[in-house]
Amino acid sequence: MKHAIVTILYFVISLNALGNNNTSSSWKEVLANKKGDVYVYYFEVEPFSIIKEDGQLVGIEIELMNKFIDFVRSHYQVKLKANFVEISAFLELYNTIRHGEKGMFGIASLSMTPQRLEEIQFSPPYIPDIEVLICSNNIPIVGSLDEFKEVFKDLTALNVPNTTFEKDIEKVKKYLPDLKVENVQNSNEIRKRISENENLFSFCELPTYLLVLKKGLKIKRQNLFKEERLGYGFIYPKLSGWKEPVEAFFNDPEFRPFMINIIQKYLGGDVRDLMWNVADKDTFAVSKEIMLLSKEKEIQNLLLSKNELEIQRQKLFNNAVVLGLGLFLVITIIVYYAYRQNRKMNKVLIATNNQIEEKNSEIEHAYEEISQKNRDITDSINYAKRIQEAIIIPKEIIKKGLPDSFIYFKPKDIVSGDFYYYAKVNSEVIITAVDCTGHGVPGAFMSMIGNEILSQIIKDKHILRPSDILTELHKGIRSALRQSEGEHETNDGMDIALCKLNVQTSELEYAGAFNPLYICRNDSDGNYEMEVIKADKMSIGGVVIGVEKIFTNHETQLNSGDAFYVFSDGYLDQFGGPKNKRFMSKNFRNTLLELQEYDMATQYEKLDNALKEWQGNSPQIDDILVIGVRV
Repeated sequence: MKHAIVTILYFVISLNALGNNNTSSSWKEVLANKKGDVYVYYFEVEPFSIIKEDGQLVGIEIELMNKFIDFVRSHYQVKLKANFVEISAFLELYNTIRHGEKGMFGIASLSMTPQRLEEIQFSPPYIPDIEVLICSNNIPIVGSLDEFKEVFKDLTALNVPNTTFEKDIEKVKKYLPDLKVENVQNSNEIRKRISENENLFSFCELPTYLLVLKKGLKIKRQNLFKEERLGYGFIYPKLSGWKEPVEAFFNDPEFRPFMINIIQKYLGGDVRDLMWNVADKDTFAVSKEIMLLSKEKEIQNLLLSKNELEIQRQKLFNNAVVLGLGLFLVITIIVYYAYRQNRKMNKVLIATNNQIEEKNSEIEHAYEEISQKNRDITDSINYAKRIQEAIIIPKEIIKKGLPDSFIYFKPKDIVSGDFYYYAKVNSEVIITAVDCTGHGVPGAFMSMIGNEILSQIIKDKHILRPSDILTELHKGIRSALRQSEGEHETNDGMDIALCKLNVQTSELEYAGAFNPLYICRNDSDGNYEMEVIKADKMSIGGVVIGVEKIFTNHETQLNSGDAFYVFSDGYLDQFGGPKNKRFMSKNFRNTLLELQEYDMATQYEKLDNALKEWQGNSPQIDDILVIGVRV
């Protein structure tokens, strides 16, 4: 019965591969027709191939295949269409490629083994292949095979069928003949279940192990049974003829820098360097183990530091809540008192209708009391404004670091949800425009929290790369507002445009959350043109579903006379004009281009005049912040 099922499965797989060959193209056909189709079959394995919540495909191998397709198009001048197809089982993917003949590729963190090299064509390896034995944190580290047999004899091994994990577990069974083995769907399930159950163990790719360890998953690595193979590669049929462009792609001078950047993007620079060192054949085995132990200790210390930081952020949040509740209580008492006074006055007026003139003085006195209370409330908010202004860096300090600049700051209410931040570290200055959720008192609370966390990131942690600052700020806001806890999930947060300028070299780095960067450049003909660097379409803070937010770091070289601008959406969203519509980004860009012949002080005045002329009698609808800098 079992043999019949396997036969049927292979028959279905072969039909599937044959059907795909009808539409995919061999390399010979692509060269002859100058066009063709290829199919890329993938099996979701983090961080190699990942399906985001919006359906976008990302990961090390996804970007590797996209780069390969682009290389073939440009290098051979052909029109090549790539079709990505998800397959839920590893064996189905492997056999689909194995029995194919044309333009079919497979990616699933595939290890090169002697048996597979005989059956299928591999690309050259793009990353070292090292697998380690993992188990629950509650299981002790064993130092010998005898100790291993004693500790692991009652545990169950988790296996993904027809993978190198199966071969690794077979080696373990030489020492534990009665070992219980349970098959699961994929390696993600292995790591999740081991972190939740101390009676399970299995194997894991070394980079994936270090990655999930950083995320705080409760697993550990044993020093025994570490397996090093030839490396990871993508696969394609032996008879497809695609070996020529594959090897040309891997031998291209741009391949290695590209691969290094992709691995760093998904694993981090520290894990990338560790992988190469551990895989180096010239490194002694003892030194490799010391490297791994040091990295594990570093990650554990980092997690402890994050816990301590969480406690500090919790204290900060608690203090802010107490302050907010206190202010709310004071306002409530005042309003309730005013309400009670009004009721008393109404009763007096009804009862003494024939003595209106005599009671007018009492009414005027009560009105004066209410007016005084309103003045007290306004004074309190004005005091809050002074606190907010004391926290924000004075414009005079910014002017010293950036002489040719302006900050156009126009709160909607007394206090503002928009704020700007400035810091100078050696020859580099950081300037940012931040738009918090809401305006008025709620927005001001958010701005105070955001300003404090930015100071911690830049001044205490010395993190200066814009994209890293946004990532840390996102984590800090979520932690301060307890957004990772179910009952506190909100979308409160902030949009931001953050720049780092080297005042000596005029090199500019930028990262943004919804808010873009505008750069005005002077071309060789004396004309000004606008360059728009778009922000990532995600905000700081708020509910996170699926993959953690990763912000893009943009770098550009500015020339003398160039100007750049960061801003909130208040100026662009202001209603006005003859049809009472929003000002919009197109009008804003045109306005900035028209102002390039003026110095920054004049630009400030003309921006203000343009807004007043557009707004007319329409009320201001949001806080407004525009920052301009000329190098």
